[in-house]
Amino acid sequence: GQLQAKGVELASGPNRIQLDGMAGEHFDLAFDIKAPELASLYPGVSGALEGSGQIEGTRQAPVVVTGLSGRAVSYQDMHAQDLRVELDWRENGGKGRLQLSGIDAGGFQVTRLTADLAGNAGSHRLNMVANSEAGGLVLTAQGGLLEQVWQGELQKLNVAEPALGEWLLQAPVILRLGAESASAGQLCLTQAATAACAQGTWDAAKRLDLSGSLAGLDLARLAPHLPGDAVIEGQLRGEFRLSGAPARPDVVIELIPADGLR
Repeated sequence: GQLQAKGVELASGPNRIQLDGMAGEHFDLAFDIKAPELASLYPGVSGALEGSGQIEGTRQAPVVVTGLSGRAVSYQDMHAQDLRVELDWRENGGKGRLQLSGIDAGGFQVTRLTADLAGNAGSHRLNMVANSEAGGLVLTAQGGLLEQVWQGELQKLNVAEPALGEWLLQAPVILRLGAESASAGQLCLTQAATAACAQGTWDAAKRLDLSGSLAGLDLARLAPHLPGDAVIEGQLRGEFRLSGAPARPDVVIELIPADGLR
């Protein structure tokens, strides 16, 4: 059937959704949302949301263009002071942007996060930038969904931390991410002569197998974090491995100081 909505307004407390157009097998529907009190719409959600958009096309190939903004939006222990979503989705794919600021996720705070997605479900590209007092992150990934599993490549990863500086992804990494299993090829972050690497697989019902290494760490960089006038020099390398049942894996860590450590 076909739904005709000519100037229809849906209300719940102070929240209003206006619809104008038709929806069914074919869409030509405009909507406008003003929801200053999200808590009255869905349990666990709070804050305010407003925006507008247009839905056209068919159920099989919808066209969605919308812009939404929110203030003091929270869900359980996730909070964002400001939120902005822009979406332009068409039959063969599209693009979207998510902007968040003033984020608090269970005590972990992020000043600002921006994520841009372009493509379609089977082939898309994600660019993400995040900044906080604890550091920053820049990420680029290319891939797609196949049978509910994301498969692709992590192409760029820059991680910055005030005390340890900026670390860069040495080479692209093959990733496979699903709800029940995941795998990653060798991921190495480097800074000058220092490299921190990890790779592994995870299966929720079977086994975790994660291994990694650290090479060329100049211990003098840790001196500002040591008590008093303690001095430490030399280099450190190491290896680690987590394996076994995901809930209780065996952990092996080996740290190997180089000659000259004191």
